Amino acid sequence: MNRLIFLVLLLISFFFFHQDGLANDCPTINVVSGYPNIVNPECGIANGSIDILASGQGTVYYSLDGDQYQESGMFEDLGPSNYTLYLRDDSGCIETISVPLQDPTDFSFNGFDIESDICNDDTGQITVFATGSNLSYSIDGDNFQSSNVFTDLQHGNYTVTIRNTTGCQRFEVANVPLSGIDIHSIDRTPSTCDTPNGTITIHATGTGTVLYSFEGGTPQTNNEFTGLAPGVYSIRMTDDAGCSRNRNVRILADIEFETEVISAFCGQPNGSIAVNVLSSGIYEYSIDGENYQEDPVFTDLSTGTYTITVKHADYDCELTQNVSVGEENTINLADVVTTPSACAIPTGTITIFAQGDDLSYSIDGENFQSSNLFEDLLAGTYDITIRDVNDCEEDVSASVPEENTIEIYAVTSNISECALPTGIIEVSASGVGQLQYSLDGEEFQDNSTFTGLFPGPYTIYVRDENGCERTRSTVIGENNDITITSIQVVAATGACIADGEIEVLATGQDLEYSIDGQNYSTSGLFTGLLPGPYVVYLRSSNECVRQTGTIIIQGGYLIPEIITTPSTCGDPNGRLEIIASGPNILYSLDNVTYQGSNIFEDLA
Repeated sequence: MNRLIFLVLLLISFFFFHQDGLANDCPTINVVSGYPNIVNPECGIANGSIDILASGQGTVYYSLDGDQYQESGMFEDLGPSNYTLYLRDDSGCIETISVPLQDPTDFSFNGFDIESDICNDDTGQITVFATGSNLSYSIDGDNFQSSNVFTDLQHGNYTVTIRNTTGCQRFEVANVPLSGIDIHSIDRTPSTCDTPNGTITIHATGTGTVLYSFEGGTPQTNNEFTGLAPGVYSIRMTDDAGCSRNRNVRILADIEFETEVISAFCGQPNGSIAVNVLSSGIYEYSIDGENYQEDPVFTDLSTGTYTITVKHADYDCELTQNVSVGEENTINLADVVTTPSACAIPTGTITIFAQGDDLSYSIDGENFQSSNLFEDLLAGTYDITIRDVNDCEEDVSASVPEENTIEIYAVTSNISECALPTGIIEVSASGVGQLQYSLDGEEFQDNSTFTGLFPGPYTIYVRDENGCERTRSTVIGENNDITITSIQVVAATGACIADGEIEVLATGQDLEYSIDGQNYSTSGLFTGLLPGPYVVYLRSSNECVRQTGTIIIQGGYLIPEIITTPSTCGDPNGRLEIIASGPNILYSLDNVTYQGSNIFEDLA
């Protein structure tokens, strides 16, 4: 009986050990009872919320999109939709939960029927189509009516509010168009300043025939007006429905001029614009549209765009034109040549090739030199400033590369015997001066050979007198000559009968066998064994050791399965059920208290 109890306890311990190992791979995330709590949005507004709480391994994080996670399970400002919640704990496990938020709004908007405002006489009409019970309507947000029709409206945009008895509201915008005379296009030709030869041709449609009245004159069907001087003219249009429409049309002056621009240089206000009018007459000139001058030349200008206005001195006619003053650089950069720096030694150079008047060069923006060569530089990026005699400057960026003077030709390693520290690594490399070697990047040695190494991966560091460094990876393997070829097991004839057998067959040099890891013999056969788990150890003459997995000798009581229900959150609610066959079986978890039931509950 004691041997059976020992076997049960051993199997229970073995089962829990492996269950913990599996649980660490991907534990189950559990939503706490009573969650999620949801608040549906009101009236189609994004004011709903979802609150969820769950347990898992470590901290549980929550997300609505599977990308952005947060520790809080509260999500607010949500509209009506079907949401997928993502739950992730510290083990990386992810659970998803679908949570719908319903829209309690009990009415819907189906569209408008809109009639135009004819001739600007407030004849517009809006008919609202919506489905729902006891709806009221408003076009000003204050005065509501049960009728869905609004009449006597002026053309324009209206915000229509639809409201039900619960206070839910929906807002839709309706546009009441103006129906009357429609102007399609207006064609104009400018007038010469001192000759009234401008024209206006207006194209409009309306109800029936459209008549045109020029400057309050007699209406006519002719839509073209000629012989016009520069200025603004009023045209009134009327149609057969009595609709009318006014339009002011401006005739511009036909002034022709050209400009000559001198660019600013070095970022200074030294540019200029000279205006040459090709038309006859006397003109005034402005660069800001307000202040005019008789001189057609504008000086002391910075880089930028200017609006030049030319105005006739005797007639109300003028012409504007945008003119750009560019920037002229007196320094022409041709090329930048660099040579590398040897790791931590400042051996790099930068050479600047440029054309200009009396150029000087700086690598720090303060100290300038006449030489275009900078020497003794470390690897890195430098900002070079070039300056000429006019104090014009040009900036250029140059990168000095790093030249690694170390070359690792070979790294050789031998095999460690039986996981002992017998491995060797030898490095062949070249560089500047005395090379040093390291296995950790901190402790360096002059010797290129490392001995007394265990099996495993290694990173070799090589450093020269320039401070250059290179690395190379290698692996020291393991040589174990023991190979298990067969394991045979004979079950015991009873639970308390020591007649079980284990025989292990293997290949290797002068092998010895042990069933306890201490006492070895040359035979791989072990007899007189009670039912239970065993591990066999094998040792060769060169001290290599290998062991089998757990070997079970069956006999007597048979325990084919143990079923467990894990506890949650540290609470004592776990459960253990042992499935066994045999006569008069009692069960115990502590080898003190026994019971006839094979189920243990309320376990932590």
